[in-house]
Amino acid sequence: MTQPNLKLVTPSGHIERDGNRETASKSTRELVSQAWDAKRRMEEAKADLDRLNAAILKRLDDGDAVVLPGLCRCTVSGRETVKVSDAGALHGALGNRFSDLVEEAISYKPTDKLKDLAADADDPLSAQVRAALTISTSRVVQFRAAPAEAA
Repeated sequence: MTQPNLKLVTPSGHIERDGNRETASKSTRELVSQAWDAKRRMEEAKADLDRLNAAILKRLDDGDAVVLPGLCRCTVSGRETVKVSDAGALHGALGNRFSDLVEEAISYKPTDKLKDLAADADDPLSAQVRAALTISTSRVVQFRAAPAEAA
């Protein structure tokens, strides 16, 4: 079945500049209309990709990769984020070691040493330190082009 020959209608429009309105040229209106359509399609594609990625995350474990030779490689990976959620409690727990173990800025960023301390169950400070941290994990799906396999 052939598609009917549809003629696209250029929308009317104007330019607002310094509180005044002037007629927008046909080419400008067409350009804006095409950009709007592309933006809408991108948003729909993003929502579709988010849905598909969520389904992939349910099926695959961290470190898994699905390879479709000649098309893509899809890899699932996990990420962990450690943030200082209670700087006062952490400062109380660490005392004068606070500045050595925490990078101070607009927000507090734990160093790798502090993360290790929090993870060390044998360290007497670890429970207090963990209580002052927020540890979160996230998972992502990554796609890369995959070369075709040799025959």
